[in-house]
Amino acid sequence: MNEQVWFVPLRLSDAALFRQQGFGFGDAESLQAIRDKIRQLTIRSSLGLWRAGFGADQQTQAIIGLQPVDSDVRSAILQIISSQQADHSSVILTEFLYKAFQQMAIHRLEIYLPADASDMQQLFRQIGFSEEGRQRHSLYHPITRLHEDVIRFSLLRPEFRLYATAFIPFKLGVFAVTGNQIGLTFADFIHYGDRLTDLYQHECAESAGILDQQGHLQLRANLVDLQIKKGIIAPEAAPEPVRRAAEQVKAYFAGELTQFDLPIAIEQGSEFQASVWDILPQIPYGTTWTYEELAYQLSEKDWATARRMARAVGSACGANPLPLILPCHRVIGKDRRLVGFSGGLDIKEFLLDHEIMRCNTGGSL
Repeated sequence: MNEQVWFVPLRLSDAALFRQQGFGFGDAESLQAIRDKIRQLTIRSSLGLWRAGFGADQQTQAIIGLQPVDSDVRSAILQIISSQQADHSSVILTEFLYKAFQQMAIHRLEIYLPADASDMQQLFRQIGFSEEGRQRHSLYHPITRLHEDVIRFSLLRPEFRLYATAFIPFKLGVFAVTGNQIGLTFADFIHYGDRLTDLYQHECAESAGILDQQGHLQLRANLVDLQIKKGIIAPEAAPEPVRRAAEQVKAYFAGELTQFDLPIAIEQGSEFQASVWDILPQIPYGTTWTYEELAYQLSEKDWATARRMARAVGSACGANPLPLILPCHRVIGKDRRLVGFSGGLDIKEFLLDHEIMRCNTGGSL
């Protein structure tokens, strides 16, 4: 994401700053009038209100607020006031959408634009917003006392182009991999007929039409009937790391790929967990290590220390946010039993059979 864009919660005390910077509030020129405008925005934008800018000069280029619509749907209306000097409005807006969708888990965003604001409408279309319809005489101009038409645009979280999930079907279910333009952030295995536990992936599956009427992943036969294009279910505009991951995972299940080459952008985990996840790709395809053997690699090859670390290593493997990509399925118990896999032991057994016995090849579905 763009680290030069910043968002700061808007405060009433910012009124003096706005006046100093010449930030436009329409007919509000006095300090008191600007404070009144901020109060009005605060009342409407109860989900949050921020001033935003680009770079290190702290010049406010936009004020962005979220007005709630429906808490069950997690929908909100975007309230935006832009400075006339805002040279990076599209960058700021894109970064805010990432903040709203991924950090605040908003599902649906709406914005109402004047019917004659063709440039702004074009900007929102380019970002991915869809036009939903015209509302007559719903914008009032206090000076001219005229009523103007507005056009409502909306964007759903699964449609946001800087973040996406791809689903790759295989014999027991689908592998869901999520990421942004930098790299992969999260992955999961879902059995056919199960409910998706990750809310974002659930919304992506709903958007892709692969859930049944009870909100569960459709059965394998139904996905075959959907004639999934190329064995991958993903938005056409998905970020490049997600598209690459989908193609490589599909090749893995077809027995055509033994090592992943993908960018990773994990956003969670302790330093110890990260050290465990970093070493997982060193386990060769078709090979298994015990938790103690993995700990041995982390403990400067001291078996006494490795035995003490084994349980913590197991917990770190269980918290692995990118199973398969970071192959924790190749780590097994001391007595060679299959234990501790987030996707389920049946999938762990399937993956090891696929790699060691060269079973389960021949296509995704």
